[in-house]
Amino acid sequence: MKKFIALFVMVFSFASFAKETVSFTYFGNEGGRQSYYACDYVEGQTEYYLELFGATDIEVYCHGGIQPWGSVQPVSINAKFNLPVIAGNSVESVKVQGDTWNPACGVNVRIVQSLLKKFTNVEVVKKSDSCAFHNSNYSYQFNIAR
Repeated sequence: MKKFIALFVMVFSFASFAKETVSFTYFGNEGGRQSYYACDYVEGQTEYYLELFGATDIEVYCHGGIQPWGSVQPVSINAKFNLPVIAGNSVESVKVQGDTWNPACGVNVRIVQSLLKKFTNVEVVKKSDSCAFHNSNYSYQFNIAR
């Protein structure tokens, strides 16, 4: 019986430290146009939103995208991270939006939508994330519990 309890405690303690994962592929269909992105950009944006939402111990891997030798493919992301530990009842209001000159609406909206499924501490207060045209922009107003 003692061995069973010890085994149960070990399994439970390892399971409590398991990282969350999010994976997605972005095919770049924005407003009737095909858009491709470099992995560096998509990794950076994914890390930005993970940090903004409070994730820790972040690992982001990418493949596909725009390659230096001229090949282009849809970009695929695999992110591993720890969810935030909410220490109190503090809420931070944060607004994010695309760059006017290069909004990259579709890929940023895809990143946010993919990540929001994991973060119960993030509330979308207001959003504009319809990427119907090639120059569409996006914006989000978040309340983030800290």
